[in-house]
Amino acid sequence: MASIRRHPLSGYWIACFTLPDGRQTQRSTRIPIKGKDARESRDNQRQAQERANLFEDVSRKKLDAEAVRRIVSELYQHAHGEPMEQATVRGYCEAWLAKREAETRPATALFYRKVVRDFLAWYGERADNDLRTVTSKEILAYREDTRRRVTAKTVNHDLKTLRMIFAAAKRERIVVENPAADVDTLPVERSERRPFTEAEIRAVLSVADPEWQSMILFGLYTGQRLRDVASLTWQNVDFQRGEVRLVTSKTGRRQIVPMHPALRRHVESLPAGDDPHAPIHPRAFEVVEREGKTGTLSRQFAELLSQAGLAPKELHRKRADGDGRQGRRRKSEISFHSLRYTVTSFLQSAGVGQAVSQEIVGHESEAIHAVYTRINRDTLQHAIDLLPDVTAKR
Repeated sequence: MASIRRHPLSGYWIACFTLPDGRQTQRSTRIPIKGKDARESRDNQRQAQERANLFEDVSRKKLDAEAVRRIVSELYQHAHGEPMEQATVRGYCEAWLAKREAETRPATALFYRKVVRDFLAWYGERADNDLRTVTSKEILAYREDTRRRVTAKTVNHDLKTLRMIFAAAKRERIVVENPAADVDTLPVERSERRPFTEAEIRAVLSVADPEWQSMILFGLYTGQRLRDVASLTWQNVDFQRGEVRLVTSKTGRRQIVPMHPALRRHVESLPAGDDPHAPIHPRAFEVVEREGKTGTLSRQFAELLSQAGLAPKELHRKRADGDGRQGRRRKSEISFHSLRYTVTSFLQSAGVGQAVSQEIVGHESEAIHAVYTRINRDTLQHAIDLLPDVTAKR
């Protein structure tokens, strides 16, 4: 049977009750010992005893979830003098998303939108319940279900987004605890990426269509990521100065990369219209605009690697073991991103310093920060010219 007691250092009644394992514990009831008069003091003592009984019932799981939430709300109102805000899972997630979309870069906003959409779809009809009904056990179940379909790295990104959502709800006093905070991230296997060899690049170019050939050349000679290459428009090319100019989507870094002679010859051979906003790679540009991500393009490049004999063929249909496009992706030593490693590898083999090579690919590092003055263009152009011409016939 639960009981209450006074504590010399507290002005509230202290509840004493027994946990399911037999241990005794104590919690503040948040009910004041003293009232305005003797009658109110007696009422407070009675309410404190009732709350102590409720604590014990909750600890022994004699109450359903709704009763527990009602008690928590009551305790919160006693502590803060105002009721807790209420919101549904769906309503709060969508409100949080709307606010974040106005504060973040488009690519980040698209990622948040995907996480919210996937979580609400997985949560189903429960998404219209009170936000406080979400438990750590449910977040864990979502993590485990998601890990069957995507990589551990993707699962962890999704989980971190859910933590952000519930942390915001806690700050706004809509929930008492963050249910995602107690769910651990998954261990991530280190991806052993490697650069392409010159022969491998030639092999991929030999099986690629003209647009993919162009994207590979841009990736190799500028060291930029797939999304940035796919998003290039003619205004990013300065023919007069022989440069490719862009702002990277991931870091927002302004990049100016001198053109390698092979890339310049290639660009000059492309049909360019009068519209500077027209994409250089229309199909890839349309994919990124429509989907907001490069997954489709990454799969297309993986198929090119397969055709060139550099990677196993990807499955199109999901199998019972989870393989296939809808299953978890297999790790590969090479991908479009490996072109960034390739640029650095080629330059270092040619004796170019790390600071210069990383300035070209736009990688923020200690080497870059150690250079107090910006590396001049002639130095960058000289380094770029040292890259092999993979378009030259042999």
